[in-house]
Amino acid sequence: MEILDVLIVDDEPAAQRYLIALLEKFCPGFRIAAAAENGEEALALIRRGPPDLVITDIRMPVMDGLALAGRVKAEFPDLALVIASGYQDFEYARTALRHGVLDYLLKPVNGQQLAEQLAGLYRKLAGQRYWQRCFLLRQVVSGTVADEARLRRFLPFPRDFAAALRQGGLPSRFAPPGAEPLADRCRSGGQLVAGNVWVLPGRDDQEVLCVVAPDLATGDAWTQLVRNAAGTIAGDWHTLLFDNEAHGLDRLRGTAMELWAGLDRLVVFGQSRVLSGLA
Repeated sequence: MEILDVLIVDDEPAAQRYLIALLEKFCPGFRIAAAAENGEEALALIRRGPPDLVITDIRMPVMDGLALAGRVKAEFPDLALVIASGYQDFEYARTALRHGVLDYLLKPVNGQQLAEQLAGLYRKLAGQRYWQRCFLLRQVVSGTVADEARLRRFLPFPRDFAAALRQGGLPSRFAPPGAEPLADRCRSGGQLVAGNVWVLPGRDDQEVLCVVAPDLATGDAWTQLVRNAAGTIAGDWHTLLFDNEAHGLDRLRGTAMELWAGLDRLVVFGQSRVLSGLA
């Protein structure tokens, strides 16, 4: 499961502790990254390293929740914010919703309410993170200069594994008219996305590059996941080549080139093959 970092902002220590306890008990997809007592302190923490979600009270000294929401949206437009406050602040909350805050938690919050409201938000944020990582990895593989700050935020992993999958063996110009690209079928199938395997387009519509970080994979589970997806989505005739070694992000472009060259050597027409190693 993808773990998303949360910043709690509330000037009452008891309220902070209560919300943290609820999140830890009822929302396993979220992890408490930090807590702050006002918007100014929260903004400083966010600038050091943005979390995935900010849950903030409205009424606080120094900088209140609405001011914090405005500053965050100006500097970090992709950062998700949720307001947590009582009935008396409902009009403030409506204003916040009009300024990009995603949801409103009504105090006193209970565990079931929190779990239900954050479940949909978790799916949305985890999905956004998946596509952001795919986008950045495509930039790395293509040799495009990627935003270093975004790379550090969304791809903080020291190593990654890669595999190349090719359906059939003929170039895509011989594919049936209107055939769905293999990358789209792999993603819509859901197996690889759910397993934190990032699916990138290959050199044509019949090829994909699969990338995973060891931090998000358990043993050989990811290799079995890719094998299963290949058999289900790519059909009876496909070639799957794994790189047995994990490399840093700076090596991913070279690894992709080696995997694609390996596929060119190893494809056998009319035969499915699963191979390991680039040697």
